[in-house]
Amino acid sequence: MASSFDNESPTINDLMKKSTEISSGPPAVRRLLTTRSNLDESGKIRKWTFGQQNANMQNKTILMVGETGTGKTTLINTMTNYYLGVKFEDNVWFEITEEQKKDQTESKTSEITVYEIFSEQKSESLTIIDTPRIDKDMKISQNLCKLFLHETGVKSLDAVCLVLKSSQNRISERLRYIFEAILALFGKDIERNVVLFITHTDRLTVDFLEAVEKEKILCCHNAENKPVHFLFNNTQSVMQTAKTKRTIKLAWEMGQSSMKRFLDFLKSRQRKGLTMSVSVLKERMQLEDCIQSLKKQIEFMEETEKELSEMQNLLKLNKENILLKDASELIMKLSKTTYSPLTLCYLDFLISRVEEAGEEEWAQKLKELQKRKISSFNNESSAINDLMQKSTELSSGPPAVRRLLTTRSNLDESGKIRKWTFGQKYANMKNKTILLVGETGTGKTTLINTMANYYLGVKFEDKVWFEITEEEKCQTESQTSEITVYEIFSEQKSFSLSIIDTPGYGDTRGIEKDVEILLNLCNLFLHETGVKSLDAVCLVLTASQNRISERQCYIFNGALSLFGKDAMDIIVFFITHSDGLPPKDVLESVEKEKIPCCHDAENQPVHFLFNNRQFQKHTAKNKRAVKMDWEMGEKSLEEFFEFLKSSERKSLTMTVDVLQERKQLEACVQSWQECIEFIEVKQRELTEVQNALIQNKEQIEKDINHLFTVRRVYKEKVDITDASWWDEKATSCDVCKKNCHEFGCWRSPTVWWCEIISDNKCKVCGCHYTTHTREAKKYVTKEKSETVTFEELKNKYINTNAENITYDKSAFNTVKTEHEKKLKRKEELMNQESSLTELLAKKEKEKNSSVKEAYEAIIKLSEIALKPDSAFTLQYLEFLIPRVEEAGEAEWAQKLKDLQKDAAKESTTYAVGYLNSMKGFFSGKGFVSKQ
Repeated sequence: MASSFDNESPTINDLMKKSTEISSGPPAVRRLLTTRSNLDESGKIRKWTFGQQNANMQNKTILMVGETGTGKTTLINTMTNYYLGVKFEDNVWFEITEEQKKDQTESKTSEITVYEIFSEQKSESLTIIDTPRIDKDMKISQNLCKLFLHETGVKSLDAVCLVLKSSQNRISERLRYIFEAILALFGKDIERNVVLFITHTDRLTVDFLEAVEKEKILCCHNAENKPVHFLFNNTQSVMQTAKTKRTIKLAWEMGQSSMKRFLDFLKSRQRKGLTMSVSVLKERMQLEDCIQSLKKQIEFMEETEKELSEMQNLLKLNKENILLKDASELIMKLSKTTYSPLTLCYLDFLISRVEEAGEEEWAQKLKELQKRKISSFNNESSAINDLMQKSTELSSGPPAVRRLLTTRSNLDESGKIRKWTFGQKYANMKNKTILLVGETGTGKTTLINTMANYYLGVKFEDKVWFEITEEEKCQTESQTSEITVYEIFSEQKSFSLSIIDTPGYGDTRGIEKDVEILLNLCNLFLHETGVKSLDAVCLVLTASQNRISERQCYIFNGALSLFGKDAMDIIVFFITHSDGLPPKDVLESVEKEKIPCCHDAENQPVHFLFNNRQFQKHTAKNKRAVKMDWEMGEKSLEEFFEFLKSSERKSLTMTVDVLQERKQLEACVQSWQECIEFIEVKQRELTEVQNALIQNKEQIEKDINHLFTVRRVYKEKVDITDASWWDEKATSCDVCKKNCHEFGCWRSPTVWWCEIISDNKCKVCGCHYTTHTREAKKYVTKEKSETVTFEELKNKYINTNAENITYDKSAFNTVKTEHEKKLKRKEELMNQESSLTELLAKKEKEKNSSVKEAYEAIIKLSEIALKPDSAFTLQYLEFLIPRVEEAGEAEWAQKLKDLQKDAAKESTTYAVGYLNSMKGFFSGKGFVSKQ
């Protein structure tokens, strides 16, 4: 029996009358006129109805559930257009939703909305329940319950549709919570009615299925035991141009096909009544029919044959009098075709015709072109054969996947910085060096292999894919565990290619791993045989992203803070998992977060599109799509290398200087903070001693041996425990009793090599390096209580300088022995109180001096790096600002507040929170126990 949804659709003219224009298009975008009502007093549960309501009409009811930005709103409009029979050829797109164009970081849907759609041409009505931003409104489950229990609410369901983006290779905790919270409303047998709607897809099998299976998301499975899913692209309403029309049509057709299969699927499902709970379904859906894909391939082949036939007829018509211009244009066209054997075939045809026409000169030129073409073709074939011999097979394909044989070495003892070389190295060959930075799962590893294949001249027709990387396949952890420099050489190229692959940030191995990546990257730049210059810094994002996450802001900010300000014009974006359309949402997010990068003539961030599916196994169903993805990658890399020609290579000399100076400044700031904190503690000690003298004044005057208790502050060197490997040792001054370089002191084998030592002196305390030790110990401040007499207290301050605090010893010279007269003792007490007051004032002056030095270092730090708003800088701003205000330096305090404010502006709220959580790790306090 035919589905009621397949009946003849209402006329477009009728729909035009029942809608208002939003934009003229094409396609023209129009909003359907709906009758609206609320099912609760708060307006959080709404019902919007389009068409003449018919109580006796059968119904299909669907619940949509998904995270913000997955495209639920667009899916609702897609289903509406399909139900109303709208076709691509109608050049119109109807919307039943009505939301303001808000920031993509916030949901476009603020309430639960029930969309009821009726059509006189249908025997069934369509009801769609649109849920709001669940990750922000945690009361969604309660509102759904109200909807189900309301007397005019929803009483049964045909499907629960979980909406995911195709680029997702893992299910986040927030997304898992969303799904579990909704599915918890139903019984376990809802499973047969739960399906996946996949948006922003490129028509190919995607990684999300593995993520769904790994997280054991409750859903229906098909005959192949895979989660039942339907693919959508969400670009049907995009403005059509000559460049995008074909892509948009394919997206429309994919949506139509998925909707047809989804509604066919509903025929096999038993509707779930919500009054008593949910019932059991009967059958699972079958695999999608591949006839449509085969039809498109046949049409493509017919068009190709027609084009070749027309070319042959054109040549026959000009057989006798072929013109120079015609021959030149035709040869140029043939020489550019991707089918080299076909080009050679037509060269044979042309040469014979030109000779018959008596054009010996041109015949000779064509023969020379033929000779070069044959040589080129043989060279290409030889190059592929050479690559085959220098690689090992991973899978037979097609395409055959092979791993290139590389020479491997380590630049450090731990093996965390590696260099893999393929091909014969030439010392005089020019080089292009590229740094890739991105979050785990964005596809950096595939990008490296894409660049390697492009550089080595591999074509889609070769039916082979070479990989230079070698990593385990685990999507929740980075496939890359070390920084790897891939060096690729080819005899056919005038330059070599170096790609620096950073481990995936923000994976499940935690924050400590992220910090280690930055340290290893610093080491790579500082190593004598490491990287000394860069041609491009490529920040990797996925095309479906409509906001930069807190984790990605941290990744980019951390990496970019290593470079000087002149690096901005070589920073570009690689957009992965792209469908070929302009990545509008991604670029808007980049601009919003003010990520430093190069801009093009249209003032947009320079970006290049990739799909990351080139190595997927070819089948009759997907071969055409894979070929299009391969061509997109080739075109993007061609544009990227053209961009490199116009950009100036950046020496890392300034970067190394930035790193070296930053190390020294951070060590100084850390030491000055400890100094300020020690002075503050010492001030408290002196104040307590002063108070103790006042409180015990009368007793001391009567009895010089009177005992009273004071608290003493002192420094002691202790073992470093519970520290990360880069904080296991510290450089300290035994004269000043100060930790001159406590955190990150891991690279130097001896004190003299430490970053804080310059011209044989310490940049922190100013002492000669020989007064310093580098060991697994550090100075800590400790306190203890002592019971003393006045005489002991006087002698202690006169004879002791262990705390590295200078005291006014002359203040005690007027104090006489315990046998002096009572009146003299009173005078001594007064002198002691006066001395302590002077010491407090002196310590305050010393503190203000340290505050000034720390302030100057923070300002210097903000000036030397491309991204000054690092976690380190933010942390010390919070400490320093109140001290500067106490010192009465209002102008300095305002500058620091402005710096703090600018740092907050250049990061999202989430990113600032993530950076704050990182402070302990950057400062080392996350790994060092408090003494």
